[in-house]
Amino acid sequence: EIDERMNAICINTMSMFDITIQYLDEAINVYLNSSVMRTPKIDDSKVDHLERSIEEECLTLILKERPFSKDLRKVTGVFKLVEDIERLGDHAEDLFWCISNLLKYSQGIRIDSLVEEAKVAMGMVKNAYAAFVKGDVKLAEEICKRDDVVDSLYLKSLKEIPDTKDKYHLNDDFILYSTLLSKYLERVADHASNIAEWVDYIETGYYKDEVII
Repeated sequence: EIDERMNAICINTMSMFDITIQYLDEAINVYLNSSVMRTPKIDDSKVDHLERSIEEECLTLILKERPFSKDLRKVTGVFKLVEDIERLGDHAEDLFWCISNLLKYSQGIRIDSLVEEAKVAMGMVKNAYAAFVKGDVKLAEEICKRDDVVDSLYLKSLKEIPDTKDKYHLNDDFILYSTLLSKYLERVADHASNIAEWVDYIETGYYKDEVII
């Protein structure tokens, strides 16, 4: 029975991941395409519902089945990483709101560092999903290293944003929404990195170089 419960938890976690990636993709593509081709149907309540369901399943399994070793690591790791998936769902809404407003003031102009930051951050999320499904520790470690790339792009964008505003004589709101966009993307990368760290823990028992279970 413990295998069936673990399988159900993993399936629901993958579903939560799938929905969140879809929402993030739709929001970020609005910026990459410089237009709202259609309004993304981002319903964060679906992500929230799955998070609650997975948390309940994890707690029930711990209380009723008393798992140990790898099973215990997996259930406790999933219990933690779904928090980060839920935050990614929140950021999908944040990103769409921010980008929709930014397009009003950008005149179709995109900032190279923001485009790259969006692509790297989204790649990290998709790789975090793959690392979870495959139990790929090496991929999880690579994701954490990519977080430094996003941090560098974030700092680079903070310089490019006002320069772009001045070059094209854009409204001050261009700076506001561009800066928010860069910050939200940095947070997306942070959550992807957090998920990767929990994948590492599930597979090895190590979390941030410390043995937990």
